[in-house]
Amino acid sequence: MSTNLPELLSTAAKGIVDNANRLGLTWRLSVGTVTEASSANRFLVILDGDEVEISVTSMVGLAFVGQRVYVIMIPPAGNYAIGGVSRIFPGQRIATSTETTVSAGFTAETIINTVTAELVSGRTYSIGLFTGIVSTVAGDNAEYRIREDSVAGTQLQVIRKDLLATNITEVLFLYAQYTAVATGSKTFVGTGFRQAGTGTLTRNSSTTSPSYMYVEYVE
Repeated sequence: MSTNLPELLSTAAKGIVDNANRLGLTWRLSVGTVTEASSANRFLVILDGDEVEISVTSMVGLAFVGQRVYVIMIPPAGNYAIGGVSRIFPGQRIATSTETTVSAGFTAETIINTVTAELVSGRTYSIGLFTGIVSTVAGDNAEYRIREDSVAGTQLQVIRKDLLATNITEVLFLYAQYTAVATGSKTFVGTGFRQAGTGTLTRNSSTTSPSYMYVEYVE
C-alpha cells in the first residue's frame, strides 16, 4: 500500500482511497501521460515505464492530450486519475506561438503566423492573432485571415486593413472561435495578402515587438 499521495486531492478521490484502505485493498500510485481525452469522465493514459494505454476514471474533470496525471490503481475496482491535472477553465491559454523576426515579403496569400494546440472533440476554443504589418507603398489595402490548417483551409475570420504610409507598422488583431470536431492536435494559421495596391507586404515582428497567435479554451 502506498502512502505518498499528492496534496490537494479531491474529496471524491480521498473517499476512494479511504474505502480501499478500509477494505484492505492494495493500491498503487503512478504517474502517466494522457493520450486520449474525448470525455471529461474517462480518458486513456500511458503510465511511465509502460507502453500500453489504460482507461482511467477522471476524478479531476477535463484533461488534454499530453497532460501529466497521477493515477491510483486499485484492483479490482479500477484506475482513477486523482491529481496532477491542471484543470482547464474558460479563458485558459493552451497554446501560443511567437514570431520575433521580419517575414519575407509577400503579395499573394501567405501564412504569417501558425499555432498548434491539443483539442478535445465538442469543446469550443478561441483563436487570436496579434501582429504588425507594413507595406512598401502607401495606400495599399491588405486582407488578413484566420484559417484552419493552411492557406486552403476553412476561413474562420477575416479583416481588411488600409496601410496608409510607407513602411509604417499597422497593428492588427483577429479573433475567431472554433468547435473541435475531433480530439487531438489541430493547427490554425494566420494569413495575409495584398488586396489592392502595388506594394510588398511583410510581417513586422521583433524581439521588442513580437507577433503572437494563440488558442484559449472557451467551453
